[in-house]
Amino acid sequence: MNNAGLLQSDQGLLGDNRTASFVNNYSKLPLLFFRDFAVSVEKMGRIGVLTGQQGQIRKNCRMVN
Repeated sequence: MNNAGLLQSDQGLLGDNRTASFVNNYSKLPLLFFRDFAVSVEKMGRIGVLTGQQGQIRKNCRMVN
């Protein structure tokens, strides 16, 4: 909130009109952040990673190679 973000990507969230309200809300209600973070980690855990010949390292994350 005081332009002293540890990571440039984190500080960028505050500078973007689409995400600044989230940063403001989470700074005022840290328990809300930790709740939402926990939910997102659970969702990520259910994605299921492809390995071996099933998976791939993408050259561009938005497209399949």
